Amino acid sequence: MSDPATVIDAYSQAIHWTSYLSAISPIAIVVSAVVALRVGFNAIRHQRSIARRRATLDLLLSLESDPYYQKVSATFRDVRDAGGLKGLIEADRLSVREQEELLHVKSFINQYELICCGMIEDTLDELFYFQFYRGAFIHHWHASKDLVFSARAKSGNLRIFERFERFATAWENNIFVTRSDLPSSYMSNNCQVAVKQG
Repeated sequence: MSDPATVIDAYSQAIHWTSYLSAISPIAIVVSAVVALRVGFNAIRHQRSIARRRATLDLLLSLESDPYYQKVSATFRDVRDAGGLKGLIEADRLSVREQEELLHVKSFINQYELICCGMIEDTLDELFYFQFYRGAFIHHWHASKDLVFSARAKSGNLRIFERFERFATAWENNIFVTRSDLPSSYMSNNCQVAVKQG
């Protein structure tokens, strides 16, 4: 037969080991819950990133194939090349044709403002849009900024196309507006990705 003291000692060690395991169990549950939450959060963030890029691509493709957008884009180019963007807003009287041109030019610029709103609201992806359209975006801002400033002065509303200006100015100075997750060197190393478009 075993010595009773040995049995009691073995029993005490088993109880001690069991209490140790029971203390570890809640910690293991908490750790696995934290890991699961982190994995889930990363998966959701990745899916949102894919959705933003897809939405940006869908928007760009729809604009490229939209007849109205093509028409207002052509009007913007024609009026810009004729040197008349600012004149459309500053003229006291506009002909019917000039009124239509002004409407088309505003619609064209408004597309940029809408895209900027989408990027600010995290619906569209700034990096994806930047890589595809940076040159045209900045070029169109410079072509239309006199018209925008005149419209602001005339209406007294300083917020007209302010997002368009904000993104164009930032991108021209190699700064992202919504993407703080990229290293500062990214912009200067990748500015050549986008080619100036008409």
